Amino acid sequence: MPESRRSRFGDIEYDCEHAVDTTWARLPISVQIREVFSERLYQPTVVEEFTDIMRHLAIVDMGTFTFIDMGSGKGRVLLMAAMYPFAQIIGVEVQPELDAIARRNIDCFHESGQQCQSIESICMDAREYDFPLTNIVLYLFNPFPDYVLREVLNRLVESASRSPREILVLYNAPYEKQEFERIPELRKYCETPLYQLYRVEIDRHVAALGAREEQSKS
Repeated sequence: MPESRRSRFGDIEYDCEHAVDTTWARLPISVQIREVFSERLYQPTVVEEFTDIMRHLAIVDMGTFTFIDMGSGKGRVLLMAAMYPFAQIIGVEVQPELDAIARRNIDCFHESGQQCQSIESICMDAREYDFPLTNIVLYLFNPFPDYVLREVLNRLVESASRSPREILVLYNAPYEKQEFERIPELRKYCETPLYQLYRVEIDRHVAALGAREEQSKS
């Protein structure tokens, strides 16, 4: 039946069209076993959902932004983001098996209309990731339990306080949205039943102090 097929394969048409492997159906057995004990299951972002979210960035100069997908899995969002003119695209994935698949997908992805060629997948814990000092679009497809998300968001805001810049957060499937509400610097500017969009806004006085601290270190 279409429903059961979609629950297992997702929109497999994307994989067929682009000759990549991004659906749940072909997960390594080690990852499937780990899912039994973890708090998150692998699921790729649906193409139509991503397109709808991205339309909210139409007025943004994407060429000045680094796009980051945390919990990037097999890398489908990285490939879809490559069709937009970002300066750089980075995936952060903790599971080495998924990171390896994402790297293979990136290597074989060469599409007409692709606007960003600088794409990479990094295998590491998102809580240890140092955000680049560029403008950032951070994409989150409900990748973490609340305690992990809390650390990632705090780290993001701390980075913005030290080095003020434009940072947008696209939160798809916002099941842990209470973690955003705990942080006053995260200002929501769009909300739908499927996703929420935030902007990191740092107080000017705090930003000035952070900038001076960075200068004193250098």
